[in-house]
Amino acid sequence: MPKTPMSGSTSWDPATLTMPIGPDALLSMTQPALTAVAEFNGKLLDAAAKLNAEWTDFLGRRLQEDLALPQRLVACKSPQEAQQVYTDYWKTTFAQYQDEMGRLAQMGESFTQQTAAAETERAEAITQENPVAA
Repeated sequence: MPKTPMSGSTSWDPATLTMPIGPDALLSMTQPALTAVAEFNGKLLDAAAKLNAEWTDFLGRRLQEDLALPQRLVACKSPQEAQQVYTDYWKTTFAQYQDEMGRLAQMGESFTQQTAAAETERAEAITQENPVAA
């Protein structure tokens, strides 16, 4: 007679385990959750791709600005002019990074709001279909 966890044994035999419900019933119960996770993952990947594209585009624009700095400095005719070029460069750099961080934050916030609204709708629909689950 195989030992069961209920008889005080610390070992168990997986061959003696039985599922209380059939695989079809289990699949139908978990299908809504699996569908929700798959849809969420798709939306998450889309959002990540958009954020990456935005960031890559920004870095490309910044690289052009960074590469132009030495040319501007070489063209300076006085230390005061070089100081002004550096000052303008850093003001522009900080402003552009600040704007970009705001843009990325807005994109993230938009994704979060859209996802929360979609998941709230899904939860309400599941609750209406299955009042026992509530």
